[in-house]
Amino acid sequence: GGSSITANTSDEATNIEIVTGSLELRAGAQIASTNMSENPGGPIMIDATNHVTITGIASDESALGIITNIGVVTSGVFSKTTGNGSGSPITIHTPTLTIEETGQVATMTTSDGAGGALTLDLVRLEVNSGGQVTTLSGLDPLTGDLVGTGAAGDILVTASESVSINGQGEFGTPSTLQSIPFGEGVGGAIRVEAPLVRLENDGRIETSAFGSGGVGDITLLVDDLFVKNGGLLTTSGSDAASSGSIFVTAANTIELADQPNPTQGGILNLNSGNGGTGTIMIQTENLRLSNGARLMSITFSSPTPDTGSKVAVHASKSVELSNHSAIRVINFSSDVGALDLTTHSLALSGQSTISAATFAEGNGGPLMITADDVT
Repeated sequence: GGSSITANTSDEATNIEIVTGSLELRAGAQIASTNMSENPGGPIMIDATNHVTITGIASDESALGIITNIGVVTSGVFSKTTGNGSGSPITIHTPTLTIEETGQVATMTTSDGAGGALTLDLVRLEVNSGGQVTTLSGLDPLTGDLVGTGAAGDILVTASESVSINGQGEFGTPSTLQSIPFGEGVGGAIRVEAPLVRLENDGRIETSAFGSGGVGDITLLVDDLFVKNGGLLTTSGSDAASSGSIFVTAANTIELADQPNPTQGGILNLNSGNGGTGTIMIQTENLRLSNGARLMSITFSSPTPDTGSKVAVHASKSVELSNHSAIRVINFSSDVGALDLTTHSLALSGQSTISAATFAEGNGGPLMITADDVT
């Protein structure tokens, strides 16, 4: 374990380019670039005609390599920025990319330089058992200190067949596609284009802030989206940073189902501080929520009125809610934002709800529902 291909740049950029049939990184093996210079880092480019598999952690505690956000040396492809130049971008082109057992594809910055962007050009993406595709800024994983003002990199995933994010790893970390700024730097945006996206068994797509840096938006362009069994599509802000916005365009169906916890599954936009809350915009033919599923925007702080929660749902054929499911906009301290739902057929059953409510002195709503048939 702990084998590596590395490029450390203190002056001129060094590129890493791998062209192969198949690439497997196991037991802490890494491909890594660290940019310590004032110049942009050289790109990491991987082109595998069959598959790329990234899995496992180093079995030897003394193994050398990039220490990740979970505090261990994991298998992966990494770009780290410690100078003022931007980090190395990572591009992976292969039919099947599998990231599992805490493996990672990640860019991170611990300086004032921006983190590198991630581009995955695939047929299918499988992220399982704690695997991560992630861009991070502002956190030193060795000390836990907040450092630097560099922005986290953007993430672009294009898959001609499917994206599946499923399960948790041995450290309790969920499988995830995420961008997180821990300090002053802003977070990256996430864009996924695929016919089918599945988020299941705590698998998630997430942009979140833990510092003052703003949060990136999430955009999904799909045919079908399934979020089930604790799966989560979410953006969340902090005391000083607004949450991002979530934009989902699905040509056929969005299905949210079987969510055991109302704030840990479904499609959620959250803010617990004063930064405000972004928008959730859903456009599809059919939207189905069942068995406790949630599509919610929640603000716990006191944002100015124009940063209140907003949810817009436009489903050309149907919206169905069953068995304690909900579409909600909630504010606990001021005016609540708008909820706008437009569809042909609207059906609610089993104590399901659609609501816009404030639990403070502010105004509720507006709640606007346009439907030809309501049952």
